[in-house]
Amino acid sequence: MKKIIRLTESDLTRIVRRVIKETDKEKIIQGIVNGKRSEPRYSEYTAEAAMDEVRSHVWGMGCSEGKDRLLQDVSRFVDEAQKELSDEEFEKFQSEIDELVQMIDEDCSEDEYDEDDNF
Repeated sequence: MKKIIRLTESDLTRIVRRVIKETDKEKIIQGIVNGKRSEPRYSEYTAEAAMDEVRSHVWGMGCSEGKDRLLQDVSRFVDEAQKELSDEEFEKFQSEIDELVQMIDEDCSEDEYDEDDNF
């Protein structure tokens, strides 16, 4: 049998906050019990997977929109990866990004469209 329960916005807010608090406590306890910090949100997400996403975007876009636009896109990828990767994975990712940024600086011009400079 189904029951319909009416909740006010404040009831719903209180319930959501309680669930979030309990989830956070569980993560902290797991980290303490295991003797290490809690696992990242996406533990299967690796530097290699993140770099594949960036490369795919860079190769697909090439220098067609100009160096500044491409570097802004890479910067957004770095910001997202920093949130999702462990510190160790992010260090690996960052070293590969540095090489990619250097290549973009050398190969792309400042112009919006450069037909000669495509990856």
